[in-house]
Amino acid sequence: MSGSDDPGGAVPAGPPPNPNRGRQRLLVAFLQGALALVAVLGVAALVVPESVHHALAVAMVVVLVLVPVIRVVWLVLRWIRRRDWRFVAAGTGLLAVLTVGLILAH
Repeated sequence: MSGSDDPGGAVPAGPPPNPNRGRQRLLVAFLQGALALVAVLGVAALVVPESVHHALAVAMVVVLVLVPVIRVVWLVLRWIRRRDWRFVAAGTGLLAVLTVGLILAH
């Protein structure tokens, strides 16, 4: 009996396919785009005249602050769809703390 005729002799070529692969591709694309935007703003802030430098640096910081907040909102909405109320509560609590901090900062 040859190796190809023996059903027990075949060794898998690798791990089985992951059924969850690609499920967060939109989030990954958003985060990669934000990273590219921050990089472009950072480099641009270094090479532009002083009058524009401050505006680009502020824009870069705003993007760096907003991206994690948008990610939490995105995840809370996903958890609502999945009815995972513990994570909805945790994410909403985090957003509430951020909101209170923003209000108190002004």
